Amino acid sequence: HAMPPKKGKSAKEKEKEEAERLAAEAAEEERLREEAERDTPPESESFTLAFKDIGPKSMKEFCELRTAAEALNWVAEKFELTDHEDNARNAILVDLYVGNLLFARDNGFSQEKISAFFTIMKETFEHIIGPENPPIDQGFSVFKSFLIRHVVNNPPNSTALFTQLDAKLITQFVTEGFFKHYLLYQYAFKHEQECDKFHTKLFVHTVWPGHPLRTAMTPGELEEQDRAQEEGFVAPEAEKEEGEKPEAQEEEEGVKEPEEETEEEKLQNTVATVLDRQMERMRQELESKWELKMRQLTHKIAKLENS
Repeated sequence: HAMPPKKGKSAKEKEKEEAERLAAEAAEEERLREEAERDTPPESESFTLAFKDIGPKSMKEFCELRTAAEALNWVAEKFELTDHEDNARNAILVDLYVGNLLFARDNGFSQEKISAFFTIMKETFEHIIGPENPPIDQGFSVFKSFLIRHVVNNPPNSTALFTQLDAKLITQFVTEGFFKHYLLYQYAFKHEQECDKFHTKLFVHTVWPGHPLRTAMTPGELEEQDRAQEEGFVAPEAEKEEGEKPEAQEEEEGVKEPEEETEEEKLQNTVATVLDRQMERMRQELESKWELKMRQLTHKIAKLENS
């Protein structure tokens, strides 16, 4: 017997399936949007350091930066290192963080890889400056263990995030940079920096008292005085007085002796001379102490690198 033909879906059933499909697509779009806006690491069944210190939203912001200066400012704000210009240790951290992030981005790493590499180096750095003060071989072992757990796929202990080529690039970069300055990092973060204090006395010029207010002139009087000076105006009384001067007085005025310095001018010149001598002496003392300090620091660094 021939089978009866199957009945097609009714219009109502098709409409219901279309509505369910649209609802599922809308829910997926909402999930992706929330994940993009979230700055916390997504759930993972395997071990990973991706997005631990820099979440997806922040990682996207960093990848959109164009210059190294923008990257430096971004890192300083993100990790609260805005005093890096005055704080030597924070300046080292900013330089380390920016260098690692730019290396990963410039080598075409994905945002997940950049975030994971950043945290691998951050965890390694925090380990080497810890209280145990590990030698360089132990520090490298810590770094290697973190990297391997992002190369070998062995859930839940590790996840294959980096390729073999990625691992080779990272190892070469870290060996030639971070571990080359391993002892310097330890010394800078485990020893208090020496501070030189200098005390000196300085003479400060005080403001001379101004003219008394009773001699002040109105704007109109000032304009009239300026106009008279420009036109060479001389009052008749002044002409008359000048004309009545005796000849002997005119001869005396013809040859004027140089004016003697006032007490105030003598004091100013004396203070200026003393200041110049003190500043020169201070400059020489600072230069000699700075040269001594640089020689000591160079000797310490040489001992650390040779040890």
